[in-house]
Amino acid sequence: MRGCLITVPLYAAGDLDSRDSGPKSKPSKRDSIRLALQSSSWYNSSLATSTRMLLHGRPFKLLMILVVATVLLLPDMWILCGVNSSLVLDVFLTFTLVLLTAETMALSATDAAYFLSFLSLMDVVGTASMLLDISFVFGRDSMKTSLFQNRAVGMRAFRLSRVLRIVRFLPKGPDHAGITTVMSAQLAHLVATRVASLTILLIVIIPFFGVFPQQNLPCQLWTDRLSADLEDKRLDDFQEDLDLMTGFFTNGYGPYDICGGKATRSAGQDTFKCLTDARTLSPSWTPPFVEAPQLASALHLHTDTLMISFNMHSYAQVEAAVSLASTMAVVFFMVVCSGAISGIVIKLAVHPLEGMLSIVRQIATTVFRFSEEVGADDEDSDEDSFSEMVQLERVVRKLAIIADLHTRNGIGHIEDMRDEDFGVLSMMRGKDVVEEAKADRSSLGPSTGRKKPKLSHLKLEDHIGMSQDVYTSWSVNCLGMPKAQHLSLALFTIARFHEGESFAASPEEATLKKFVQVLEREYLPNPYHNFSHAVDVLHGVARIMRLMSSEVLLSELEQYSLLIAAIGHDMGHPGVNNGFLSEVGHELALQYNDRSPLENMHCAKLYAVLAQPETDLFAAMSKVQLKEVRKIIIDAILHTDMMSHQAMVKDLQAMYQGNMEVFTENAEFNFESNVHTESEIEVLSQPATKVLIMNVILHGADISNTCRSWQVTYAWAHACIDEFFDQGDREKEFGIPVQFLNDRDTLNRPNSQIGFIEFMITPFLAAEVRVLRGLGGMATNLLVNIRKWEELWVQEARPPEEERHKVRTRVEKVQECMDQAMRRASVPS
Repeated sequence: MRGCLITVPLYAAGDLDSRDSGPKSKPSKRDSIRLALQSSSWYNSSLATSTRMLLHGRPFKLLMILVVATVLLLPDMWILCGVNSSLVLDVFLTFTLVLLTAETMALSATDAAYFLSFLSLMDVVGTASMLLDISFVFGRDSMKTSLFQNRAVGMRAFRLSRVLRIVRFLPKGPDHAGITTVMSAQLAHLVATRVASLTILLIVIIPFFGVFPQQNLPCQLWTDRLSADLEDKRLDDFQEDLDLMTGFFTNGYGPYDICGGKATRSAGQDTFKCLTDARTLSPSWTPPFVEAPQLASALHLHTDTLMISFNMHSYAQVEAAVSLASTMAVVFFMVVCSGAISGIVIKLAVHPLEGMLSIVRQIATTVFRFSEEVGADDEDSDEDSFSEMVQLERVVRKLAIIADLHTRNGIGHIEDMRDEDFGVLSMMRGKDVVEEAKADRSSLGPSTGRKKPKLSHLKLEDHIGMSQDVYTSWSVNCLGMPKAQHLSLALFTIARFHEGESFAASPEEATLKKFVQVLEREYLPNPYHNFSHAVDVLHGVARIMRLMSSEVLLSELEQYSLLIAAIGHDMGHPGVNNGFLSEVGHELALQYNDRSPLENMHCAKLYAVLAQPETDLFAAMSKVQLKEVRKIIIDAILHTDMMSHQAMVKDLQAMYQGNMEVFTENAEFNFESNVHTESEIEVLSQPATKVLIMNVILHGADISNTCRSWQVTYAWAHACIDEFFDQGDREKEFGIPVQFLNDRDTLNRPNSQIGFIEFMITPFLAAEVRVLRGLGGMATNLLVNIRKWEELWVQEARPPEEERHKVRTRVEKVQECMDQAMRRASVPS
């Protein structure tokens, strides 16, 4: 059973956001790029594989963690140790920058899960942040500003993202092999990585809240005071204040140089040019401190005329020590908290799952004890050797048979069931499911016990007046056919759908002929909703089922039900729609509470005919079959109400999106092929999906006039519009609002058909073509017809060029939509 075996992949540290957030969602551009990378020849080459294994290997990861940890701590340690030269630090940081850049590029080129992930972005920023610690990159003066230093510390925190790889070496839960080990590792890594990433982001963001440069107020005040003395030419005061400043700074930091000059501003940055040195300004002044040994330890403050340089090395060492302690504390708490939260996740999620899977193993043992197929498997392998998910897959496959029986009211895989299984089913349903299954599986073939129909020697051309080529095409035009041809075509389509090419003449044929004749009398002579339309839809249903190879999806009973629903789906139609009936308070609207009154009436009339003995097509069916047929027919006819149209479109699109990997697994999809893959059959054969498909077949045939050959499409379009106009005339008589398509005084027929195709038919047919094979011819006809309607509109309306361009754009969008559908491309958002 496809899809039951669950595999949980192990993700690398860069995989944080590589998983899908929801099932079968539309692929993003990032996912498309990753997919393209994975499918490239380079990605699967031996060099890429070897590189990927090296980068994800434990030795390399430990080495990189050590290198990054050193780089993370080294700038502060350099300050703390008071090293006078930055050369060695710059060389080491430059070498590490090259190494980390190479690692990031290699991971991006060989690991699709890492490429464009959250952690890859953090790695890029963290690697780039190393430029802020290399003195020769931004220059000595730039790196002296406190604002620059704050930002450098904040950006440096991005390097912690590489230290995150240490969480992969934390304990991950159960030690025994099995799916729980894989899930435990994945959950632990996911939670720990997210917690650690949040911590890093907080560390990075906090320094950026300091939007104003930090200032040392005492230093700034002394600078301003001495500058004022110098500008007012109070040299004695200047010398006195200079001595006072020298005595003020005795706590580990103070001035080491002073100069006079001129401050300038260029490109938004202040610069100061010294013109007079300290000896000139004050020959007797002796600096109390020596020059700062490092860039980060020097503080330069200036006014327009004076600059004083302060040695802040002792304070820089304190800050470096605090920074070192903070970084190590963050790493420690990040690892400890990540491990603690991972343990909580394992306790709350993995351990219960482990208990559940142990129960699955017990159930599997019980289920397999009654299974013949497992007996064969046990000859080659031991029960305990299977993983939990493999056992679960086999259990689900077994239970799926029971679920299918319950959903379909029948038994399809009797050969796979034992007496114990039937006993469980009988207990659950309160009836003998074996006898019911035997009755349900007999459809309309020889197994029903009826006499096999006799075959006459009449050719198709002799009986229904058209060739085989016409009958098996979209060129059958039921409008204008004589009554006898209508009856023959309907009888032939129903009777011959399961019986080969010769016309059947048998006792059952007489009942069918009487049934068709009675139905023909029940249809009113409307311009559109008449017996011609019923036969047309019947032929459309049969044609669609033939094209899509419905026999691989639907049983004979289900196919036959759709044919009967098609011939009777508009019985007694009055030539007006549900909106009109509700607006005028018609008795049908009152009877059915304004909920699909016409469709409910059609069902009632159809079953009134079937209730008569001479027209009872289902007389030989069992109660189970009768119930199933009635459900199919009523549900399908009710869904011909246009109010259900949009819901069916959404359901088809949802089914396609939810199973996109199935419908797009064949890269060279041929829309003309009607051979469904096994995966497609499995998806389309699900009970709920089959109901949708049957409703889509009937509704699709009901609105398929736009998908026929041009001559047929043109004739039916005018018949439909004529009926709309008749309703519009009645709306005017009743004094109620005239629906837009019903006003013969304002409607342009070709333009109305362009809109009908664009807004109503195209989304439905595109969704239908995506999931059902063999319907590409309908899409091709639709594109031809909308072009024809565009030409007619131009001829009749003679619109200005601007209007022509707008309509042409709409037509091209329809073309694009159908082209995507025929390629089974993603549904446009």
